[in-house]
Amino acid sequence: MADVAACVADIAFVIDNSGSIRDNDPPGGNNWQLILNFVKSIIAVFDVAQDAARFAAIDFGNIFTANLLPEYVKEQSGFTAAS
Repeated sequence: MADVAACVADIAFVIDNSGSIRDNDPPGGNNWQLILNFVKSIIAVFDVAQDAARFAAIDFGNIFTANLLPEYVKEQSGFTAAS
């Protein structure tokens, strides 16, 4: 099995940002932050570079937003800046 970190891939996240996510936090929790943490944990597994894994995110709710993470996130810290 190939090492996931070394995979070449274009990966897009489609993220629900509607009121059902934003307005229904569990006690002591924050649904939106849980989603962002999940996405960050997936990105952290990969080598992120123009010739390796590249990421984009689209969130939807009342307004649609497409976010190409800064130049497909040349480094993992780019997602933190984009979120």
